[in-house]
Order: sequence, then structure tokens, then C-alpha cells
Amino acid sequence: MQYLAMFTMLIDHVGIVFFPDNPVWRIIGRIAFPIYAWGIAVGWDRTRDRKRYVTRLAAIGAAAQMPYMAALDDPAINVIGTFLAVLGTLFLMKKVHHPAVKAAVFAASVAVLELVPFSYGAYALVLVFIYRTLAARPHAMTGAHFVLNLVYALWTGAYLQLFSLLPTLLIAYEPRYAAKRIAPRWLWRSFYPAHLAVLAVFQVVRLFPSLF
Repeated sequence: MQYLAMFTMLIDHVGIVFFPDNPVWRIIGRIAFPIYAWGIAVGWDRTRDRKRYVTRLAAIGAAAQMPYMAALDDPAINVIGTFLAVLGTLFLMKKVHHPAVKAAVFAASVAVLELVPFSYGAYALVLVFIYRTLAARPHAMTGAHFVLNLVYALWTGAYLQLFSLLPTLLIAYEPRYAAKRIAPRWLWRSFYPAHLAVLAVFQVVRLFPSLF
């Protein structure tokens, strides 16, 4: 799953940079995000040191932010920043016990993720919660993700996001395979900022050839 996530994310971003009018690249790229979201959903519970986990994510997100903006021409906070906001929501909801307060925290997080330009916005938060709360109910997980995709597509016009249901089928019905860690840690942790940095260089060379 990790190699699949990295490969399809690379295809997605290469499509944005070099083939923006070809939707096939973006369709394949829809596979990546749910796998990363699933990694956040299970990683938060499995990590032995949540402080180090968050610090590591923050470092990756900070390293990727400038390459992300340069490579994809997107001023939003990159997806690692979005996942950090999601983890902050999980932490706050764990600290409170009253259902109404938990709902208020969740609603406030949805608002922040939509008002501040976070990549994927509240979609990321809802998907992580679907994975966390419906992990033992594959039919419900798949159905909830389908409804989320449909609402997101109608709300934003991003109908290609409907294809992101495909990895959820694997996550829902083959969770043991989905949870396997295969890629070396150094590769898994460095791939996001590294591939964006390479694409950013290509963008700069293409936009400012006279400099080279």
C-alpha cells in the first residue's frame, strides 16, 4: 500500500505539472490520498510516541511547503499540514468527554479547515474519522466514503474524487494487507517533500529558461 500511495501520488503530481488537460493522470492519482489518510487514522493509535509522531509530520510538512507551492502552483497549506490539523482535532476530542463538546470541536475543525486554505480541507478530517470509526464495518466504511465523495463532488465540482473509493475497498475488506509497512521508513518519510522539490525545479526551469 505504501508503494502504491507514493507511485499514484507521483503520477497525480506529474499530471498536474506536465499534463494538466489529461484527466487520466488525476484519476490514477485519486488512489493516493485515502491510503495516506488511512495511515494517519491507524498511525495515531499505533505510534509509541505521539509527540515525536507529530514533530516528524510537522518537519515533513514544513520541508514540503515551498516545493508544494512552486511545483503545483498552489498557495494552500499542503496535505501534511492538513493531517496535523486533523490530529489536533483527534487530540482535542480525546480531552473532552461530553458529546456536545466533542461535536462542537469537530464542527469548529471543519470550519477552520474550510476557511483556511488547507489542501483537501474538511474532506480529510471526515475521511480519517470514517476510517477510525468504521474500521470494523467494511460495508459501512465503503458506503460512508462513497457518500463523502458524492457530497464533496457536488460541493466542489471535483468529480474525479469519486475514484478515490477504490483504495477504500482494499482498506475495508483487506485491512491486514492495507496495514502492512513495506517501504523503508526513510523513503516513506522523505518521498513527499523530495518528489515535490524535483517537480519544483522542473517548473522553475520551464518558467524561467533564461536563468539556466
